[in-house]
Amino acid sequence: MAAWPKYDSSLIDPLADQLDEMIGETVGDIHRILKLAKVEKPKKIVLVFAEEWKYSMVKRLIELLDAGEHDVGKIIAELLDGKHDDEIKALVPRLMKRRTLLPKTFVDRDREIEAFAEAQDALEKEFNCKIELKKAEHIKETNYELAKKALPGKVGVWVE
Repeated sequence: MAAWPKYDSSLIDPLADQLDEMIGETVGDIHRILKLAKVEKPKKIVLVFAEEWKYSMVKRLIELLDAGEHDVGKIIAELLDGKHDDEIKALVPRLMKRRTLLPKTFVDRDREIEAFAEAQDALEKEFNCKIELKKAEHIKETNYELAKKALPGKVGVWVE
């Protein structure tokens, strides 16, 4: 009889796990949205990826939290960039209050988009409609408020 294999942590890829979890959560979110909106046959589902500055901000926020900083005022002061100050002041307390909104493992936007692009065919089969991937910066005014809500690790979703 062969020996039970030993656990090898080097075989675990936290980035792949984070992306897999993110896609799974997004699928669940889409099902909930379809149910709430009473949409049985969507024509199109658009997945929106947060603005690039949010990725830099969230990465730095995670670093500060990991270093033991928990003072909201100090964290906000550290993260202000002169361009998105009002949004940062509103977003940081929300993220610190609801830590589940922060990804366990930071993933940059390009890698998130790449992972969803790889899953796009499966998502289209799951929902039997076209799935579009868009960056928040490319969203037109009609859906801009929704696009602004997208966060690193948490795509915005709208259904047509």
